Amino acid sequence: MLKRIIYTNSLAALFLLCSCEKEADIEIPSTPAKLVVVSHISPENKETTVSVKMSKPLYETSTVNIGDAVANADVKLSDGSNSVNLIFNNTSKYYTISSQTFPIQAGKTYYLTVSANNQSVSAETTVPSNTFPSDYNITVKKGFDQDAKIIHMSWTDITGESNYYAPYNFAMYKYFGQTDTNFVDIAYERVFINDGNRDGKELSAEQEFFEPQSPTPEAKGIQTLFIHCNKEYYLYHNSVIQSMNTDGNPFAEPVIIYTNIKGGLGVFSAYTSKRYRITYK
Repeated sequence: MLKRIIYTNSLAALFLLCSCEKEADIEIPSTPAKLVVVSHISPENKETTVSVKMSKPLYETSTVNIGDAVANADVKLSDGSNSVNLIFNNTSKYYTISSQTFPIQAGKTYYLTVSANNQSVSAETTVPSNTFPSDYNITVKKGFDQDAKIIHMSWTDITGESNYYAPYNFAMYKYFGQTDTNFVDIAYERVFINDGNRDGKELSAEQEFFEPQSPTPEAKGIQTLFIHCNKEYYLYHNSVIQSMNTDGNPFAEPVIIYTNIKGGLGVFSAYTSKRYRITYK
């Protein structure tokens, strides 16, 4: 009898829960398309470039193609004393200015303003110092697969400041009969490291890549574009990588892409860089 009462009560509770369901007519707030501005400035670049596009709101009917550049924007870059207008390049679809006309300097703060489609956005960023580790070391060892190699990178952190690093590696191959060296981008897994709670200590990272087996290179090497970036560069790229890693996973939480663009989306960041090379067998 007790089991029958429990079973009957359970059915009644289930019925009550189901009968509590109601259709809700909720009006979703209107979200306008925003300017999307992306620019990473560096003293080593031959020109400064700025990408300007429009976002496409999720619940809005829009003809905006998020891949199309906004060609009628007013783009200004300033160092606090001098200001310049960047010109739209119809080939690259970026707003550009030569480093000879407006050089970017380490340690300086720059200000970016963009106006288009009745919107105006702004951002600022400070270029990190052009100080680099004197003991940056690269070694190449055998990977887990037959054709795999592992790059081990290590260096001593620059003391007395918050630092963000992004070593970008290329494999160098020279084949028999060739005079030029082939550079292969092996940075499909980007490396980003900060010195939080490790000021002045040794930092390290590893990256796996696969060597070409046919034909066999006559000479092999690794070139690192050692990027010393600021916090905005680090946070933006890390959030993009996290978002890409959740793609296709229905149980993953959405990742908010970092932005420092006031009134819009995107990022304005800075970095300095230095190249290191080694050869290996």
